[in-house]
Amino acid sequence: MSGPSKITIAVNPFSGRFHPGVLFSVERSLRKHGFRVTVLAGEFSRLKEMSFGEEDYLVVIGGDGSVNMALNALGPGKVPICIIPTGTGNALAKELEIPTSSPTRAVSLVIEGRRRKIDVGTVDGHYFLLMAGAGFDANVAKRVTQKAKRRLKIGGYAISALLEFWRYEPHPIMMKAGDDWYQGVTVLFCNTRTYGGPLTFARRAQIDDGSLDVVVFKKMGLMRIMQYLLMGMGLNLGSIRSQVDYFQSKSVRVFPTRPVPYQTDGDYCGFLPQKIGILQCAQEFFVPA
Repeated sequence: MSGPSKITIAVNPFSGRFHPGVLFSVERSLRKHGFRVTVLAGEFSRLKEMSFGEEDYLVVIGGDGSVNMALNALGPGKVPICIIPTGTGNALAKELEIPTSSPTRAVSLVIEGRRRKIDVGTVDGHYFLLMAGAGFDANVAKRVTQKAKRRLKIGGYAISALLEFWRYEPHPIMMKAGDDWYQGVTVLFCNTRTYGGPLTFARRAQIDDGSLDVVVFKKMGLMRIMQYLLMGMGLNLGSIRSQVDYFQSKSVRVFPTRPVPYQTDGDYCGFLPQKIGILQCAQEFFVPA
């Protein structure tokens, strides 16, 4: 395989499992195979200023949030991306079956050259790859600090969720998909089956089917949240499923009764806008053969 003219390594040194040896190993491996390498540390917004040719690639060293930052800086489809997973959950890497324990194995995907196009979710011009969430999980994401992610990993989200249990005040969210209306207090707009950790709520989701899998939780409360979590871990709780709506759609319009926070790919973004949609097969990633 002939090397591209340029590979940019965008590294998040604050991602959960990053250490300098990862960057050294990745850069050395790429240079060994004849690639011309540029390293961009931390400031992902600078990707907006960079130009990429048809044979240029981007390597992201970080977690789901880092890949999200790179995608939003560049926009979908500008350059193929290789993920070197050093984040807290690395849900996207797991979804694409990218090795999460060996940076050297992950970077070899660039050498092997196999790519896959996947869907990209949109929230009024902001992009996501895993899911967007509004309500309880967005409040949890807002609580989690970078320091907690780095020190406690998934435990940082668990602790924030426990703290949020005691203060969360649900507010109704109205949604319209096609001619159908739905109402809930927490909503997940999923592009993938994987939610985070051991949890899976959108069991029919496919990453390249051109649809969002929308999971609507109708009611909240300490007991309900515990039941939803057990459901997400695969337990068959027939009684709680009646409190959840599940549907697929290419776009959803959202009408919150008051400002409701939302998150994309696990990071807090602000307050819920009106339209969530999907771009089919809009971004290429390097994947195992």
